[in-house]
Amino acid sequence: MIAAELFAAASDPSMSLQAKLERMLRIGCEGLGFELGIVSRIEGDRYEVVAVHAPGDLEIGPGATFALGETYCRDVLEATVPMGFDSAADPHWADHPAHERFGLEAYLGARIRVLGRVFGTLNFSSREARPSPVDGGTRRVIAQLAHWIGNELEREELAAGLRRSEEMMRGVLSTSLDGIMVFESVRDDGGEIVDFRWLDVNPAGAAMVQRGVGELLGRRLLDVLPGIETDGLFASYRRVVESGERFETEHCYSHDFLNACFAISARKLGDGFVVSFADISALRRAQEETERASDELRLILDNVPAMVWYKDRDSRVLRVNAAVAEAMGLPKEDVEGRMTWSLHPREAEAYCRADREAMERRTPIRGIIERVMMGPADARWVSTDKIPILGARGEVEGLIVVSTDITKLKKTEETLRDAVERDALTGLANRETFVRALSECVRSASDAPFAVLMLDFDRFKSVNDAMGHQAGDELLCSIAARLREAVKPKDVSARVGGDEFAVLVRDVATGEMAEQLAERLRRACEAPHLLRGQEVRSTASIGVAHSALGLESADQLIAAADRAMYAAKAGGRNMVRRVTRGDLETEFARVRVARELGALLAGPGLEASFQPVVELGSGRLKGVEVLSRWPGGGVRTSELIDVAEESDLILDVARFALRSGLEVMADPVYPGEFVAVKLGFRELLHPATVAFATAELERLGVRPDALVVEIDERTFSDTRADVVAAIEELRARGVRVAIEKFGMGSTSLGQLQLMPVDIVKLDRRLLNSEDALFDMTTVTRALVEFARQLGIDVIGEGVEHRHQLTMLERLDVRVWQGYLASRPLVRSELLRRYGVRRAA
Repeated sequence: MIAAELFAAASDPSMSLQAKLERMLRIGCEGLGFELGIVSRIEGDRYEVVAVHAPGDLEIGPGATFALGETYCRDVLEATVPMGFDSAADPHWADHPAHERFGLEAYLGARIRVLGRVFGTLNFSSREARPSPVDGGTRRVIAQLAHWIGNELEREELAAGLRRSEEMMRGVLSTSLDGIMVFESVRDDGGEIVDFRWLDVNPAGAAMVQRGVGELLGRRLLDVLPGIETDGLFASYRRVVESGERFETEHCYSHDFLNACFAISARKLGDGFVVSFADISALRRAQEETERASDELRLILDNVPAMVWYKDRDSRVLRVNAAVAEAMGLPKEDVEGRMTWSLHPREAEAYCRADREAMERRTPIRGIIERVMMGPADARWVSTDKIPILGARGEVEGLIVVSTDITKLKKTEETLRDAVERDALTGLANRETFVRALSECVRSASDAPFAVLMLDFDRFKSVNDAMGHQAGDELLCSIAARLREAVKPKDVSARVGGDEFAVLVRDVATGEMAEQLAERLRRACEAPHLLRGQEVRSTASIGVAHSALGLESADQLIAAADRAMYAAKAGGRNMVRRVTRGDLETEFARVRVARELGALLAGPGLEASFQPVVELGSGRLKGVEVLSRWPGGGVRTSELIDVAEESDLILDVARFALRSGLEVMADPVYPGEFVAVKLGFRELLHPATVAFATAELERLGVRPDALVVEIDERTFSDTRADVVAAIEELRARGVRVAIEKFGMGSTSLGQLQLMPVDIVKLDRRLLNSEDALFDMTTVTRALVEFARQLGIDVIGEGVEHRHQLTMLERLDVRVWQGYLASRPLVRSELLRRYGVRRAA
């Protein structure tokens, strides 16, 4: 898991910051699907690479710099959330200077903040467009990762600040030879140093110029010692401040009040400098300066957010900073002087053991991740460094313990883990977590039987449409709460789709018991949900698959339970269906048919037959409807089409029917005016279908209007815009369109007026004029007349009895098809019965 790997990288005490960053980038690239990852520092218009993970053929490393405008990071800085794109096809990115220079086709970036300011960016990119879009989950992960890296950089910067402060204080102590003076710069309006002002001076330093300390503080140096400007010392002090270089010299003073030589040592301190003068009183002045420096060091440490402990060799606490006192809720004096075990009685053994280990090793131990009780109910996670203090002879005198509170970092880790493992809306497990738990159960199925329940909830779309998406979300959360209450803690409830849920039930001995449990769950889901003061019912259709079925993978079990769930929906909803071995055998048979169908389409092919469409009265052939059949009749045509649709072979079947029909149309012996090919919903909307039909028409030299595409009336039931657009494209190419089984579906006359069709084929049930219970003559006549008024041709289909043909005569419908005219014929039979040589 990406979160676990990132935490391991962040908590590895043996790794430097640079190594941690590079490892995090590698984990991010692998987890998010990019090839290049960079942590950058941005100062003004300057972009500098801090850490990088890149493939071997890209020459880029830490320290590389670019103009900010040449990168995508300017856009990242301007965005308030992670910014990216899946492909540079958009002109905004295609014309971007970064695209022109680096050729990056996919990109995702987020700001990195350190100590409340923007430090730089975390960005991932690839030279190839991403195959899948960057979703909200991926953006949340990079945002969390950028926050995590910012924490690492912040910690390093704080540690560096502490080291700089310590170095400054040590510098003060190291120059405490005798008299010590601290000055700040006095600058003119142009920023040039024109003088220095006393900030501090020890008594010995004040005595050197025969002044009291109070007389010097706040005074200007040139006012007190005007001759210093001519003897070169003033210029030297100015260089110290401006260059930061240390200044040391020996200088002799000869004034009325001072006649002595001093060893002078000066170094930069803030916007000023500290200078020491060594004389015979140097030891006393150094001691005074050391005490002052100690106070200043304590002041600095008290303003450092890390907890700092100073312990003796027995783990007695000698000194702590303000952060420790605040964390423990005690005054400093109540902490200092106590033994470690008395402050942390629960963890005393572990803490003291770690203290002893650091002192025995005589080398620092860094990055110890531990959970610390700072009070009776205040548990915190800290990252601790234990640094032994060695005396002049190398003996261990004590221990400095620096602990950084990483509780927020741990919470971030938990947030990342939840983002990866849980559904953000309901808090249930997500699909990946569910599959992982199920896979573990599959591996141990012989020891612990289990069952998978797939649940689909009714009326979810209606709630969304009627009450809004927020109400739909509330319904999903209410359903999730019901599932939590209904299952045992050891079971796993998950949201695996929009309104689809799954439950992994452990330790259920038989499929029958699992079915009974599912039935109890179904009844629990029947109770109404209260949404915004309204009672809303959303019943569950549940599919059950037990481990005793012997399926070998989580995917197979989910697929089996899923099919049972859809069977429950098709059976009327609000019911339970359990997968049996008979169901599996039927499914395996369909899989076998699908496999054999694929082999047929790749090899010898299906068998085409043709249902004649004839003229009323004369019996002259007007056209044919093309039917795809299994060679030898081993599989029913309806089953063949169902299997083809399930196995994504339906497009191949459609191409076979189109080619077979158009080849008959191109045969000079064929006397018909058209060939009709039925297309389902998927084939109609697939762009390759129109392209294939057009290519075949051109290849065979067949007029486009000789091809009739038949569409089931149900395809039109919602007058979908995409269906209408596909039909209009066919008709724009000259192909005619027919609706079959017209009149018994949900299509209204008003919808017929809007449909871009050329032919309607009357459903055979409209022709039952001899049945007193179902005499459809009046309805059928109205439909026929309305179609004719719209300029739509009418064909009767499914004619098997003489009375149906009589009704067509009454309605003056002159074209018909059905077994009364002929059964479907293979090509040779068709041409032998109806064929005539066309005139040249």
